[in-house]
Amino acid sequence: MNNDALEILNHVNQYYNNAFTTLLTVTLAVLGFVGVIVPAVIQFYQSRVFQRDKKSTEEYIKNLIKESKIEIDSYINDSIKNHITTLDSTISEKIGSAKKELHQRIISVEGKTWHGIAVSCAASAKYDDALRCNSNAAYAYMTCEDEENLVVALDNVLKNIISLKTLDADSKEIVRRIADHLAKFNKNGRYKKYLTELSNSIR
Repeated sequence: MNNDALEILNHVNQYYNNAFTTLLTVTLAVLGFVGVIVPAVIQFYQSRVFQRDKKSTEEYIKNLIKESKIEIDSYINDSIKNHITTLDSTISEKIGSAKKELHQRIISVEGKTWHGIAVSCAASAKYDDALRCNSNAAYAYMTCEDEENLVVALDNVLKNIISLKTLDADSKEIVRRIADHLAKFNKNGRYKKYLTELSNSIR
């Protein structure tokens, strides 16, 4: 009887030992799976996600660079066009100003030429010719707005009128025309005295 009890106890003990060994093995296997396989799966998943995000980021950066390049090129082209337009406008203005200045200088030289001839005519007592030349000089000076020389020419016209004493029809017409031009030029009232004397000379 005692032998049977011992045998039963041995079987029970062996059973629990085997069960414990199996449980330990299974536990170690599960821990091994969790410790090795799961991290590997997680790492694989993270690698896939990283590759996807990397590709998406690379595409985003490429598109951003492309858009930035287009914007920069557009800005540069617009800046160049605006600069060229401004430069063309500035050059045109300077050319126009230079042409006007050159034209005025030419007209001023023309006035001085007529003045020189008038001086020669007056020296020869040819006051009618001197009157005509001084009138032409006055026209030129009004055209180029050379008021300093215009005053000189008008003074000479009045001197010629005094020297002639009596004006013939041609001389009166010359004086009338110079008075008409001077009236239009007299915007600041500076030449009122000359207009009065010219008008009185042809009455």
